[in-house]
Parts: sequence; C-alpha cells; structure tokens
Amino acid sequence: MEDKWDLVIAGAGPAGCALAAKSAAHWFRVLVLEREDEPGRGRDWVVDVENRL
Repeated sequence: MEDKWDLVIAGAGPAGCALAAKSAAHWFRVLVLEREDEPGRGRDWVVDVENRL
C-alpha cells in the first residue's frame, strides 16, 4: 500500500508542530520529519503549543 500525505513538514520545532496539529485538526494527512530522537527535545514549548490548540 502506498502512503499518501496532504502535507509533509520538515522539522518538529514550534512552527512545525503547530502547523501539523492545526492541519491534522482539519483532516489533513500530515507527516512530520525530524532528525532528533523526539519532537521538541529539551524544550518546554511543546506543552504551550498543545495548550493553545
């Protein structure tokens, strides 16, 4: 089966995560690519982004 994405985001920083969350809320199929082990590694902004959605 072939994966199809409406939006591919490079980077799971604040902007990438916010864009992914907003897009997914509108039923877009989103793929986020990140070079680190996990999104927002070592940052506390992830909780802030989740709270604002």
